[in-house]
Amino acid sequence: MSLKLAHKWAIASHLGPGGSGGTVDFSVVIVELFDERTGIRAWGEASPSTRYNEDVQFIEQPMPATTPRSDWVWLKERSPIPLIADESYVTAADASFCGECFHGVNVKLVKAGGITPAFEALQAARKHGLKTLLGCMIETSILLSAAAHLAELTDFLDLDGNLLITNDPFMGVACDNGLLAFSENLPTSGLRVMPRRPA
Repeated sequence: MSLKLAHKWAIASHLGPGGSGGTVDFSVVIVELFDERTGIRAWGEASPSTRYNEDVQFIEQPMPATTPRSDWVWLKERSPIPLIADESYVTAADASFCGECFHGVNVKLVKAGGITPAFEALQAARKHGLKTLLGCMIETSILLSAAAHLAELTDFLDLDGNLLITNDPFMGVACDNGLLAFSENLPTSGLRVMPRRPA
């Protein structure tokens, strides 16, 4: 489950103290909410009981991609929760920087430029010892089905963009109880055009 925070100080109530007592792991998508070094330092220097939840798998892009390398390194060294780069990781060319500043990366086909650049981005991340997340934007099943073919190169999957639209013209990879499957579609590509609705 992905938790998206609308305000940077909301993180305190969601991440601490202690665990939730449930069985569902979740990620926290902060999406560049911390725009001041003092703000992210305040969280990084807080006691573990106020900034850590045992059910949180990772935190995504807490600061803008323009944040200086030194600030990212400082935070990575102190964060008890893995940091995943999103806006900071676009293509394989960013792997060296992210290897120093993050614990993992979020690869998206739209962001990388297609299935081949995304494949290269995942391979480069692995070579730099990074965890890999395969994500998406709000998009149709055609790109999500292509992304699903790269699933074996990832540690985490977040391919749900097609669930957020009502006019998807394609039928591709399906999600059944958290598992991606092509069982209801053509075996060659895993994708077919939806039947045209009557006018």
